Amino acid sequence: MLALQTSGFIYIAALSISHSIFNNRGRVDNGAGGRVRDESSINIKVDYSYVGRIEKGREGGKDKSNGKGRDKEREIEAGVGYSMKHYKLVLGGILALLMFGVVMAYIGYASSVYPLEKARGYIAVAVTSNSPTTMLEYVLEIEQLVPENGNPVWVFPTPKTDFGMMHKSLDEIKERLRVITTLPRDSEAFNTGMSDVRGQLAQLEDNIREAVPYVYVSFQNVVLSAIWITVILAIFTLMKRGKARIERFEDVESERVGNNNN
Repeated sequence: MLALQTSGFIYIAALSISHSIFNNRGRVDNGAGGRVRDESSINIKVDYSYVGRIEKGREGGKDKSNGKGRDKEREIEAGVGYSMKHYKLVLGGILALLMFGVVMAYIGYASSVYPLEKARGYIAVAVTSNSPTTMLEYVLEIEQLVPENGNPVWVFPTPKTDFGMMHKSLDEIKERLRVITTLPRDSEAFNTGMSDVRGQLAQLEDNIREAVPYVYVSFQNVVLSAIWITVILAIFTLMKRGKARIERFEDVESERVGNNNN
């Protein structure tokens, strides 16, 4: 469940990133014979052909105009370079944050959910055993995997999902199995005791299964997930602003090319 949610979020984020980076835009330069430019929003090649060339013998006024053109050229180039660095920095940040989220999801599952799933696996094997000694070994393993106390339900908790109550049930099962090991296998008491133990284990498995979803949505996990999503959305906003700034420089440059050709 946790892996599915995480992979889905990463998939959506990857689509957003690829759309922002590799969204090619075709443009027609006015007065350039209908020539189409197809350039990535990241790999910008600024065309400064609108800057008039300085020819020998031109008047001082034209040289002054060309000087202003060079200043404007340097200004646009500096702005585009700054936006490019800002955009790439933000992109690297969001990729690092996504990787951090994947690692944290894995660690959270391995430390809180997986032990309970493993305990359920031991219960499934224990109820099929006909040996009280083997069942006792499985119960001891289950006891190590279930938290000693606490309740994962943080709103209206019940004893059914209380880990402390589960340990009390495990203690009762252990005592009963120790008594059963002293009984003859062909006795009615042995068979009745084994049947009761299987019923207790089945109820314990049901309690653990009901507690697992609440472990996913514990208060701590909800808060951390909210912070993580908020930071990612903030980074996406910064990326969008950086892209908009780059596009503004592209528009200015394209307009000047058209005016110069006209």
